[in-house]
Amino acid sequence: MPLDEIKKIIGAKISTNAIDGDRVKQQARQLADMMEFLELEVQDIASKLDKLDHSQREIVLKHILPHTAALSQSILVLLG
Repeated sequence: MPLDEIKKIIGAKISTNAIDGDRVKQQARQLADMMEFLELEVQDIASKLDKLDHSQREIVLKHILPHTAALSQSILVLLG
């Protein structure tokens, strides 16, 4: 295989890795933005939960709880 072909292949791989890296950085920024929004929403709903009676609080938490476990698991997987 000629040296020029090897250079092209390596250059293409480096270029592809740079594109993938940029895409991952963009996704990470979007994820961070969503997590910041989620944090604010959790703080807001937590203050409202305190004002509900026990049965109302249970209904709200029943909707949130399954997603809480899944989200926590996903974050743990992400962090390795």
